[in-house]
Amino acid sequence: MENPRTITDLPFEVLDLIYNDLDCLRDKVDLAQSHNNLGKAFALHSRNKFRTLKPSTELTDESWYFLIKQCGTSIEEICFGGRGIYWNDRITQAIVPNCPNLKSLSTDFYTHDSKSIQHFLEEMKNSLTSLTLNQRDDFPFEILKVVSEMSKLKQLSIRGNFDESVCHLENLIALEKLGIEYHSNSSKLRVDLIRICASLTNLQNLYVSDVEILPYEKPFLATWARLETLNLSRCKLPVELPDCPQLKFLNIYLPICHNEGYGFKFLLENGRNLETLYEAFEPPIDADSYLELFRACPKLRRFYTAMNHNNLSPGHKSTISEILKANGVTQEDPFEMIISRLYF
Repeated sequence: MENPRTITDLPFEVLDLIYNDLDCLRDKVDLAQSHNNLGKAFALHSRNKFRTLKPSTELTDESWYFLIKQCGTSIEEICFGGRGIYWNDRITQAIVPNCPNLKSLSTDFYTHDSKSIQHFLEEMKNSLTSLTLNQRDDFPFEILKVVSEMSKLKQLSIRGNFDESVCHLENLIALEKLGIEYHSNSSKLRVDLIRICASLTNLQNLYVSDVEILPYEKPFLATWARLETLNLSRCKLPVELPDCPQLKFLNIYLPICHNEGYGFKFLLENGRNLETLYEAFEPPIDADSYLELFRACPKLRRFYTAMNHNNLSPGHKSTISEILKANGVTQEDPFEMIISRLYF
């Protein structure tokens, strides 16, 4: 009598068809866990489906651990939080030995996760190129100290209630994109941003929210030569910011200026290559200032402003049309202006 054949004896091509008929990830993983061959077939079936892994309550911790062990070589990015689950020790224990190609981590976390995250970052500091840390309570100094040693980081975003230890970020000389979003019920955090960015010569994208940018001290007022995108949201600005000759995108939202009108002056001085502008000054800029703005920004094509449209007289509208025509605006290269009392 021939030996009976079971599902585990089927070729991977057939098992792939079986996995295709299973709509629920939980069912697929349950099947894969039942036999070694079925686990291998699941990994083959999955291929690059888990290049970005977003752990959720759809699977148990043990099942996510199994999935990472089976598919770890294809995982390049892991995202904790959002609608999924927050930082999880059981899951992350499988990442370091099984995900050699991991380049990006995004996570929400609480203080009680700090030691685990710190250890993980130490293990992965020579491979991660993108990191997003969204702290839900206190941001421990030790984490930012470890982050500052991650020499290959090109993208970094930190959000939460941190302290002056943010100055360690000046060591991340490979950074191309940096986001600093301070969340606290107290006063704005004083950040020596100009000194931090002086060493970040590759920086192209900068987002800063709810901080006080300290005045510069020579020689730290360097030109932000490669910066193309700048977001300044509810920040207290110093007397002067570095020149941004390559700036293409600017979002300047409710700036608090040491010198009245400096935010608008910075916009005019750095508008020559600007293509997209979001602005919300308080008080709003007047109609004549709009004419200055359009003359200073000849490449501007998308403009979002909080000014009341009733402040623009027919004469101003006519002059704006003439300036835009001189700036090269055509049907093929149109200009979009959105005016609203509400800034979004």
